[in-house]
Amino acid sequence: MGVAKKPWSRVHVDYAGPFLGSMFLVIVHAHSKWIEVYNTGQASTSLVTVCKLRQAFVQHGLPDAVVSDNEPCFTSRVFSESMRQNGIQHIKVAPYHPASNGLAERAVQTFKAGVKKMIVGTLEDRISRFLFAYQTTPHIITGVSPGELLMVRNLKTRLDLVRPGLEERVIDSQARQEEGHDRTARDRVLQAGDTIYARNHSKGATWIPAKIVDATGPLSFRCQLADQRIVRKHQDQIRRREPPTAVQKQEAKAGNPDQGTRSEKEDVEAPPDPNKRPQPETIQPDDQPTGTTAGEVQLRRSNRVIRPPDRLDLCSK
Repeated sequence: MGVAKKPWSRVHVDYAGPFLGSMFLVIVHAHSKWIEVYNTGQASTSLVTVCKLRQAFVQHGLPDAVVSDNEPCFTSRVFSESMRQNGIQHIKVAPYHPASNGLAERAVQTFKAGVKKMIVGTLEDRISRFLFAYQTTPHIITGVSPGELLMVRNLKTRLDLVRPGLEERVIDSQARQEEGHDRTARDRVLQAGDTIYARNHSKGATWIPAKIVDATGPLSFRCQLADQRIVRKHQDQIRRREPPTAVQKQEAKAGNPDQGTRSEKEDVEAPPDPNKRPQPETIQPDDQPTGTTAGEVQLRRSNRVIRPPDRLDLCSK
């Protein structure tokens, strides 16, 4: 009959039983191999069949075609009229050739074998547990579970409780990143009027003195430079600068040249960066070896005596 390319486009139906004292209507979806089983008790009439099919159609919608054998419950006027009213094509296989409806026959055998292995609980409970295990197990033909093909999602099982999904992994990863950031980050609270050092991306000093005008976002600020220019800076491009003390202001007014020079340097040089690695110490001229001057390198030569090798001379004899 070909391959069903759309979900719930073609379904196969058949009766299983008498089995465990009841008759069971088995419906299998051709595309995903999804199985529905309905206990009809001792009856397998056309009215019961139409009623159970209607329950399946309520959940999944009307199919394009229904395939069945030639049992009286499927060939009666009641069943044919129900298919016609719902616009469903009813395909009846060739008489005495059950292999034409092999998908339903295989589903009946799978259902019987699976329920027999369930020995705990009532009959309805055993059927439910079998169907759930079947719908969530990858099929040998499709390679994926019937539930994933029909529902376009993986049905949640108890195994998912020990195997977190994508959302749980993302939330856990974000929580670990936030914890690591909070553990190493420094709290920087900046307000309008604070004196700061702003990162300079043009020529000149790397950090230049500035003052915060106002905040433009949670982590961005408008800053006023010494030349009255207004620039926008991120929090990572800002370092706090303490204003000069009263003693420093008095010394600057008194005209102390050393203090004035030092104050000017503090305005243009960046504060020490705690994340910067210390540079290795260089050898000063006083620490150089005796007998050498700055810039010269003392060479060491070997005192080993090099002797010529003894060679065998065959021409002299």
